[in-house]
Amino acid sequence: MSDTRPVSPDPLIKTPEPVETGMDFPAHVKTYNQFMNLTKWFCIHMCALVPALYFFIIAGNATLGTVLLLLAIGLLIFGLFRNPKVRQDVAEAAGASEQH
Repeated sequence: MSDTRPVSPDPLIKTPEPVETGMDFPAHVKTYNQFMNLTKWFCIHMCALVPALYFFIIAGNATLGTVLLLLAIGLLIFGLFRNPKVRQDVAEAAGASEQH
């Protein structure tokens, strides 16, 4: 069996020993998907928040600005709670607070 470890051309540099990384690839993919879901809902939230701020500040229409602001907040909360892990964490926190 041949040695397939990388060998340095410089004799003063030791050949590195193979290291077990222990990377949990399924957990990495799950974290990436959660990050992408959060990013998606944040962008949707911003698409409702920017017009709300426009109507509040520039157009002077506080009624429409309030409606769009509530919509933006609702979209952000909806997007967060669509993630089952967030729902589970909130349920555990609510259960822990009831026990105290």
